[in-house]
Amino acid sequence: ARKLGMDMEKFEQDLRKQETKELVDADVILGGAISARGSPILYVNGRKMAGNSLIKDQLEGVVKKALEEATAIAASRNINGRQYYNELISRGEFSIPLDKTIYSFDVSGSATLGPDDALISLVLFSDFQCDYCFSLVRPVQELADFFKGNMQVVFKHYPLRSHTHARSASNASLCANEQGHFWEYHEHLFVVRSGFSKELYIE
Repeated sequence: ARKLGMDMEKFEQDLRKQETKELVDADVILGGAISARGSPILYVNGRKMAGNSLIKDQLEGVVKKALEEATAIAASRNINGRQYYNELISRGEFSIPLDKTIYSFDVSGSATLGPDDALISLVLFSDFQCDYCFSLVRPVQELADFFKGNMQVVFKHYPLRSHTHARSASNASLCANEQGHFWEYHEHLFVVRSGFSKELYIE
């Protein structure tokens, strides 16, 4: 946190706040409510990616297909990305290879990357101590860059019970988010994921 030039007094105050812990709790409860099992888990416009389709090329293909459909529908109906997403939720229609159920996500308090009215919403449930989650950091960033302006990435916290420091890392990342440094801080957390401590969060 200090290396990123954050306000350290505010960071440490936020780290002690109950509200910070409650934001992580809310994501965990949401994950349980939608039957999330393990991490990482990705949702493209509200639909969970099926099987093990977490390889970058497969993910890129799914997002491209979703964007093609979204662009065509939004243009024909003269609506923006958020309106399209809401309509998609209400209709329960989608043709790309994802789960049938469409979920709606409250993104208030969540770290986001990309415009709120993007045609594609990519919601990622992740755990800072998870090696598989770490393997998605660069691919998701590359997709966000490739589809810049058309896709919004939403980070949801899903620390597994077996990862004893993942929840405290999530708390720290939310403090970084309060100061506009979530994404670079989250990358740092993944890199040092084997040695979490309060001192590491602050340095």
